[in-house]
Order: sequence, then structure tokens, then C-alpha cells
Amino acid sequence: MRKISLALVLAVLCVSLGGCFPVSQLNERILIQAIAVDYEGGLFDVTLQYFVAPSGENNNTDVTGSALISGQGENLSEAFRSIAVRSSQTLFFGHNRLLVIGQNALDQKFSEIIHFFNTDHQTHPNISILTTFTKASDIISNKIGQNTIRAQEIEETIKNVAQTGDSFMSTLFYVVKSHMDPTQQTAILKVQPIENFDDVRIVVDGVTLLKDGRIVAQGDVDMIRGINWIRSDIQKAVVTVEDADIGLISCESIATSAKTHVTIENGAPIVWVDVNNTCRVLEMQNGDPDFIQTKMQQVEQEVSAAIQAEMEHAIDIALYQNDCDVFDFCNYIRSQQTDYFLSFEDPSQIVPLIQVRTSVNTRIERVHPRTEYR
Repeated sequence: MRKISLALVLAVLCVSLGGCFPVSQLNERILIQAIAVDYEGGLFDVTLQYFVAPSGENNNTDVTGSALISGQGENLSEAFRSIAVRSSQTLFFGHNRLLVIGQNALDQKFSEIIHFFNTDHQTHPNISILTTFTKASDIISNKIGQNTIRAQEIEETIKNVAQTGDSFMSTLFYVVKSHMDPTQQTAILKVQPIENFDDVRIVVDGVTLLKDGRIVAQGDVDMIRGINWIRSDIQKAVVTVEDADIGLISCESIATSAKTHVTIENGAPIVWVDVNNTCRVLEMQNGDPDFIQTKMQQVEQEVSAAIQAEMEHAIDIALYQNDCDVFDFCNYIRSQQTDYFLSFEDPSQIVPLIQVRTSVNTRIERVHPRTEYR
């Protein structure tokens, strides 16, 4: 009987105390979808893309239900607070998918920005991060026709391009790790808006390399694919080579894997990266199927050489020129050569010693039934 009475009392308390906590109604919240951070004239300029139900009452809203609002401040807390005061609404970060950092903010305030979002309990660690040569607000405020390009559409575009090896997604979690762990370096995609008649689309424009919480280099689009070949993050990359007899020939990778192992030679770690690539021919400039079959081995070698060149390009810029291990080689050294790794008090001292040996083996499975002959 006593247990039943206690249960009833607790139930009453739960119901009655629920009203003690402040609850914001949906129309009292700004449901953030994307955040753009710029830095101009000593002030942070924060632009939010947020969701609202379309109506004729909000001039900032298009038919997609996306609207924009911005605020400024000497620090990010002040900038966000100015938005909340201006809108008279509570900022809700739970639906946020994207953080875009503009060039000036990237150059001058990057560590401060990452620290703010890392310590903010409302920010999800898996939000995607992009950088841009232009203002970050330009990325989330561009329109297709009359409609704003939504954060979800930007993110899906990047993910779709990632299947071909021409992009990847960086998250707040991995960027923070690169700040806290000297052996963890990372890369963030750079994007830019491209005008196409009356529309604007977002395209990948390169990559930003991070080390010890700072920017060490900017890489081009070719470097992105080199990183992805090494990471084995490619699904359907198209490689085009020029053969003396066939002319231009394009092959699509249908199965790719990279195996990495480490040896120690003369006190230095040698990282061996072996890529196996199975592909099919998509398009040829000259030749017929019977003739192509006699040239398969030569074409396979040419495709392998093209892939290897992309890998070497990425390794040269990131590792050899900037001591930036965006390939996660240190973790392979840690797991495969543990005693060697532990012999360094500062593991970051290993990175300048790393030498990489690459090899690529390509096998053309078949001439695709829909291969185009020109």
C-alpha cells in the first residue's frame, strides 16, 4: 500500500512540476538550418538560414519555407544574441545541418569559431563544415530561380559529388579532433557559387588543410581525389586518359580499395599504399570493341598512372610541403608499429619523417554495353 501511495505522489509531482519549465512554441523559435560566419571590420557577421511555414506575412520567406536573418557582434555570442533580440524568438540549433566559414573569418578567427561551436551544448558534433573564398553568407543566401538554395540541398550536392571522389564531408567532430590531437590533421572543402543564367549553383572549388588548429595550406580540386583514392573513399570515379592509338578514353571505377601497411627503414616510417581499381570503359574517341580488347593492358596501365599521379599530387602538397597528415597515416603507424610510435614523446614529430610509396593496379572488367564510340 505504501509503494502504491508513493507512486501516486510521484506521478502527481511529475505532472504538476512540468509547468515549471519554460517551453517555447514552434512559432516562437527560429529553426536554424544553416549558419554562415563572416568577419568584417572587426565584427562577426552571422547569417542564419532557417525554416518557417511559408506565408505572405514574411517578406524574407520563399516557397521552400526558408528565410534569412543576420546579426553582428564583437564575438559570436553577441552576434547570435543580436539575432535573438531582433527576431524576438528563441534560436533552436537542433535542426542545423551546415556551418559555412567565409575567407576573412577563416584567416583571422578560425580557432575562435571552432572553440565557440565546440563548447556550445546546442550544436551537434556531426554538422557539416564548408569554407569559401567569398563571403559565407553568399553560399546560404543564393537562389535557384526565386527560391533559396536550402542547406539540405547543398549538403546533398556535396554528398552526390563525393561518390565520384571529387568531394568529401568534414564535420565539426573531426575538425575539433585536429585541434586537440597533434597527430590528427583534417581537410575542409572549399565551395563557391557559380552563376548559370538566372540560377546559382554551389560547386566544389578546392580544399583547406588544417594542422594544430590552424590553416596551413589550400589545395586544388585534383588534390581532393588524391586524398579520396588513399582513403578508399571513391565509388564511381571517372578517369580519362589519352592513348596514342585510341585517343581519349574514359573509364568508370566500379570497385576500389586501398590497403595501407607500414614498415620502418633507417629509423623512418615507410607507408605503403596499394590501390586496387576495377573499372569499365564508358567512352572512347576512336576504335571498335574488338580493337579495344587488344589494347586493354595498355589502357589499364595508363589509368593506373593517372590515379597514381593524383595520389602523389595530394601527398606532395599535404605531407611533404606542409607536414599535414590528412591521410591518417599516423594511426596506421600507431597500430602497426606501436613501439616505434611510442618512442616519440611528441607524436607530431613523426609526420615529417613519413615517406609514402604508392602503387595502383587497374583491371578493366569489360567494355560497357552502352560505351560510346566516336
